[in-house]
Amino acid sequence: YRTVAVYGMKEMGVLLCNKLRYEGIDVRYAIDKNADEINADIEIVKPTSEMSEVDVIIVTAIHYFNSIYMELHELTEAEIVSIEDVLWSI
Repeated sequence: YRTVAVYGMKEMGVLLCNKLRYEGIDVRYAIDKNADEINADIEIVKPTSEMSEVDVIIVTAIHYFNSIYMELHELTEAEIVSIEDVLWSI
């Protein structure tokens, strides 16, 4: 993957963004339902907003992955994966 978006900007999402950027991966933006309330050094959009295309969206909210997947796959052609899948593939 060359371009990434991260869904969920609680602790896990912030850590993931930081680690991916540290490793030189192009994290374009984050997605969070509470985007207006989050102060971060990355663009954060709501899942209902128009999103620029990325190769993959990594969802950090693993317990809600199925519903998030259903919501996002209608809005983007990006691959949508759970952080759980990313961790198991290491």
